[in-house]
Amino acid sequence: MSDRTRRRLPRVKPPDLHTSDDRAGDPSRVVGYGYTVPFELRHAPDRSTGSAGGPPPWNLSEAWNIPDDAPEDPDYQPRPLATLVSFHYLRAAVRRRWRFCAVVALLGVLLGVAFLAANPARRTATTTLRLAHQPAADPSGAMATDISLVRTRSVAARTIKDLGLTIRPEDMMSSVKAVPTGSTEILQITMSAPTDAEAVRRLDSFTREYLSFRATQISADSNALISGHESQINDLRAQAQTLLKQVETLSAAGTRAADQLSAATAKQLQLEDKISTLQGTVDEERLQQQAIVSSSRVIDPAAPTSPGGLRRMVLVLASGLIGGMAIGVGVVVLRAILSDRLWLRVEVASALNTSVLLSVGRISSLPRLLRIVGWLPWIRAAAARRAVDRQRMARAIEKAVPESGRRHCLAVVCLNNSDEMRFGVAAAALDLQNQRRMATIVDVTEAGRVGSAVARCAGASGDNAPAVLRPVVVPSLAGGPPHIESADWGDVTLANGKNRVTLILADIDPAIGVDHLTAWTDSVIVAVTAGKSSVELVRTAGDLVRSVGIQLRGAVILGAVRDDMSSGMAMPVEEGGRETSDASLSRPESSVGRSS
Repeated sequence: MSDRTRRRLPRVKPPDLHTSDDRAGDPSRVVGYGYTVPFELRHAPDRSTGSAGGPPPWNLSEAWNIPDDAPEDPDYQPRPLATLVSFHYLRAAVRRRWRFCAVVALLGVLLGVAFLAANPARRTATTTLRLAHQPAADPSGAMATDISLVRTRSVAARTIKDLGLTIRPEDMMSSVKAVPTGSTEILQITMSAPTDAEAVRRLDSFTREYLSFRATQISADSNALISGHESQINDLRAQAQTLLKQVETLSAAGTRAADQLSAATAKQLQLEDKISTLQGTVDEERLQQQAIVSSSRVIDPAAPTSPGGLRRMVLVLASGLIGGMAIGVGVVVLRAILSDRLWLRVEVASALNTSVLLSVGRISSLPRLLRIVGWLPWIRAAAARRAVDRQRMARAIEKAVPESGRRHCLAVVCLNNSDEMRFGVAAAALDLQNQRRMATIVDVTEAGRVGSAVARCAGASGDNAPAVLRPVVVPSLAGGPPHIESADWGDVTLANGKNRVTLILADIDPAIGVDHLTAWTDSVIVAVTAGKSSVELVRTAGDLVRSVGIQLRGAVILGAVRDDMSSGMAMPVEEGGRETSDASLSRPESSVGRSS
């Protein structure tokens, strides 16, 4: 139910709980919402008398059919809420959630450790080679070709075969890296392995196989050229042999073949010159090939190099820490900007239109696991802080109980925090018992664990422990209006009828409302946990309490922010803008979810 719908509820006088029942006709009995009590146990009327207000509110269909949207009202003015997204607000949000940021940062460090474990720093060895090239070749292109030959599968397979390794050629290729030095003749090769000695052994074998493979490739080019020249030389030699035979024949013929002999002799000399030139080219190519192969050698033998393991580990862990912290702070800041959860006293006071009576930390007892090691100093300190906050909460509840002359009843309405607030109510009841003021606790929570909280607060002896009543049907657990109407409220009526203080601990469900609380009390305080309830839920709780004619005496905050410097004082604002007190406000109709 939206805030706009609640503000439009009609304001009428609530029904009287102490009116004679027409069906009974017995003046010794009075009726309330679905129950009857003896006349002698009823209180003096503290509400305006009048005729009964009709059937119980939970029998009305409107109470179980809450509209989602309210009609447009141009005169509607929303309540102010002091929530400003500033640097101070975001810093306070980060300070509140520093544990979350620390946990995320720790997870980042753990991820860094896992990365180091999965990818350990491998030992490396480095060697330096001098690689000679053809004089006519482009130096840059020739060096690029040499670097490409380093990462060939053939060299890796030869190295694996030479060393007798069981790894794949791809693994060998991934462990080798060619590092250019800026020179067209100098090349560095690095190889990683599990140990330094293994890295040196592998790199030595790899270098030998690489130089052999490179020499084979260079020799293949030279051999092709030499083979062509030798083929031409053989052809020229065959022609020269034929001419030689021709010259011998012409020489025997005498002067008659002098001209032919001269021509054959000249041609033979030309062939011999060509053969000599080609043979010189072949010899030069062979010498050049041998020079390139012999000049390409290792000038710096393989040696282990420092892997920088400590530096790598520090960088990885620092990166994980910074990244995790950045993610944690980013999540906290984003939630602080987008979330509508209330943290500060001024926010709760503004949303409820009432004052914050008290803001404390945790008031529940320590978990059982921590109680086992309760001898530790920091555990004792935490238990002492919770005990002090629990007593402060008890004092606040006692002060909120109406003064003499009115019904000594107070309801503590919990917004998803009844499991912790039960300890505050139990401490308040025990304190009242110690003051000779008989106290009774009515447990209307869904969990129904108030009895265990009383036993824990009372100690092992359990002396002077207050009575705890658990109704047969809890409205928040009821299956519907018929189920609630069939409940037996006699125990609660007897608890209210006696001259004692009754404390009611109840959960609030906007779908059901708080009409059932009117049978027990006229005063309510709302318990809010900082950062747990949205602004709409807190506003709804205040409006539901006022809609049934119960006085909202204030609010208490659990898990309060330590650096909260805001004031918890707030004055209700009328639609006209004038501030008024709770006493001057007219009470609206005693039903939930009914719109005009």
